[in-house]
Amino acid sequence: LVTECLDDVHIDMSTALEIHKIGSEMIDFRAVPNLVIAKPGLSTSKEVREWGASEKANEFNLATAVVTRTLPIRMIGNFFIKIQNPPRPTKMFTDIDDAVDWLRGFL
Repeated sequence: LVTECLDDVHIDMSTALEIHKIGSEMIDFRAVPNLVIAKPGLSTSKEVREWGASEKANEFNLATAVVTRTLPIRMIGNFFIKIQNPPRPTKMFTDIDDAVDWLRGFL
């Protein structure tokens, strides 16, 4: 599953739940690797960050790779991974090819 976040977007809880619903339907409710491409200006509410580390939010994820070239997003992402400890392998990348190679290891 590939999710590309647009420039300068804020994701609140209702948006996160809608993304989860649509994504789950697209993959027929099967566990798959998840590639997230985060563009500059992406932000999420605290509630979304906490939910993002839950079992429910990750029920169809084998692993998640987040790709961004933006330093603030990388810093927040790495902090999230260390503090929230998502239930599936989660890693930050600056290169899409590296992220895809890492995700292939979960197939």
